[in-house]
Amino acid sequence: MRRRAFITRGLIFVPAIVGLASKARAAVLINPFLHGPGLRDSDTFPYSDGNLTTVSSSKWTQCTIGAPGAVAVVSGQIHNGGNENAALITTWAGSTTLQYSESLYVSGDYGGPTIFNDGASTFYLCDLAAGAVKLYKVVSGSFSILQSGGSVTAGHTYRIRVQTAGTIVISDNGSDIITFPDSSITSGKPGIRCWGNYLDDWVAGDF
Repeated sequence: MRRRAFITRGLIFVPAIVGLASKARAAVLINPFLHGPGLRDSDTFPYSDGNLTTVSSSKWTQCTIGAPGAVAVVSGQIHNGGNENAALITTWAGSTTLQYSESLYVSGDYGGPTIFNDGASTFYLCDLAAGAVKLYKVVSGSFSILQSGGSVTAGHTYRIRVQTAGTIVISDNGSDIITFPDSSITSGKPGIRCWGNYLDDWVAGDF
């Protein structure tokens, strides 16, 4: 029996004779054609529940921002149970100045993909919460809203990117909803921030 690949939620799955490929296999099946030639890293969080840094075998590094508590894996998704914190990818081979970071929004309020993360408390954040998508600038732990727009919808993928130096863009399922000029932060690594929401299917790349 021939098996046909199909695409869903940005992943390529190849069904077995019976059933679909497991989420663990999906971690390596992110489709570069959907995410661009600059795809550098991805994570579908196919780990046991627990501290993201620990269960991912240090693929992720915990940041120092926020209240005590760590970004955690809960049932194959990212969550933080109300304790504000962030993490960035430990080893990044892509550009530190022109990059994107995206994640699938599942439910809840506050958190989303980040770029130009310094590993401590500075980054740009695409915040996903009830009401609207918000672009935050976070410098030494101080949050400033730069712009808001669009809406937050379960099952949508939200991307924050700097493709041209000095311009931050946020897109919802590929459609740009926020564009804002700012050069306060100019380099770093992509990552993710969580508070009360659930996120999945993280992808990052460069230009």
